[in-house]
Amino acid sequence: MKIQSASAANSRYQVFTLAACVALLSVAFPVATCVAQVEEMTTAGNQETETVDSPDESAKATPAEGSLADALLDAIRAQGIAKAQQWFEQSKSSPEYDFRVNDLDAAGHVLLRSGNIKHAIAVFELNVKEFPQSARAFSSLGEAYWKHGEKKAAIKQYKKSIELDPENSEGFSVLEKLID
Repeated sequence: MKIQSASAANSRYQVFTLAACVALLSVAFPVATCVAQVEEMTTAGNQETETVDSPDESAKATPAEGSLADALLDAIRAQGIAKAQQWFEQSKSSPEYDFRVNDLDAAGHVLLRSGNIKHAIAVFELNVKEFPQSARAFSSLGEAYWKHGEKKAAIKQYKKSIELDPENSEGFSVLEKLID
């Protein structure tokens, strides 16, 4: 059995990601977004694992393959947000899918990076509904509202995030910018 280095596996993942982006171009992602994602992975070097602990890191993450969030992104691309939300509600309890707060957060950030802010908001709203004790979920929803120009809604979400996690220094920092 041959064991590959992390950099070899990372290179294959980059090629796969670029190919997947090219295949999805007509549906959701501009070429520049795909190239930027591959460049981010290349710049990341030979990291063997990716942790998603801070909002900055979650903004670069993607949902785990085979997760409910990954399937939700596919449904959004294929059927639109309204039908995808219905599908999500029917599928979330299925044993076929993993269902984690970080994956839905990553799915929302994929949409946010691709410029689909309204779809990102919808996914982040699903996340706060399903994980109402997640400070990260509320921070991400606040970020999406802010990027959409909904300052009052953003402030409300960041306040909730800080309430859930008083150690959330990033949340405090963003909230200060929003209030000023």
